[in-house]
Amino acid sequence: MGDDILRRTLRGHLGHANVAATLVISLGCEVNQPENLLAGDDAGVETLTIQELGGTAATVNAALAHISHLVAQVTESRRVPIPLAELTLGFSAAAVTPIRD
Repeated sequence: MGDDILRRTLRGHLGHANVAATLVISLGCEVNQPENLLAGDDAGVETLTIQELGGTAATVNAALAHISHLVAQVTESRRVPIPLAELTLGFSAAAVTPIRD
């Protein structure tokens, strides 16, 4: 259950409108592999695996190259105004404390 909550939370962050790009760095032997985390929806997500790249130094160098590429893509993005009617707000009723007299 704990892994499911972690995956759901991370997927929520990955899919957030304010996240323009994502680079996931995996050790390669953990339970939460990127393919389990992304659950088939890997649009805009790049993954590096430390064990596949041959260690930390190689992964850092690869990450820097990927980040440069991602920054170039993100700078091409433009904000687009949307009507207020398309905004969705939500709240958890469990978090609301009732007022008692």
